[in-house]
Amino acid sequence: MEVSLRDWFLARWGTYFDGAELPIAFYYTDREDTAQAATPPAGHRCLIAALSQVRKGKPLRFDAGSVGCGGAKRYLGFSEERSCRTSNTSSHQGSPEGFRESATRSHRNW
Repeated sequence: MEVSLRDWFLARWGTYFDGAELPIAFYYTDREDTAQAATPPAGHRCLIAALSQVRKGKPLRFDAGSVGCGGAKRYLGFSEERSCRTSNTSSHQGSPEGFRESATRSHRNW
């Protein structure tokens, strides 16, 4: 990022959103030198879990191998498969009813 643009943005963010966390930004690229690669998950791990590091200021780069959830792989464009199979959720196959069931089941397991 251009330093002058960063400084301009941070000054305005502090003026209008004093004390609020910075937003998370992302973009698609083929360049591998833009950020550290996210650690591939051991088993299932939701992409959202890795964002805690990003919220603390650590830039991360995701690819198909570093995303552990089938749903995230699909919606990030890394896969055509429409399911997310884990130990505590069933495959909802993209249906609203199945999603509600799996979300309710996951919530109970928290």
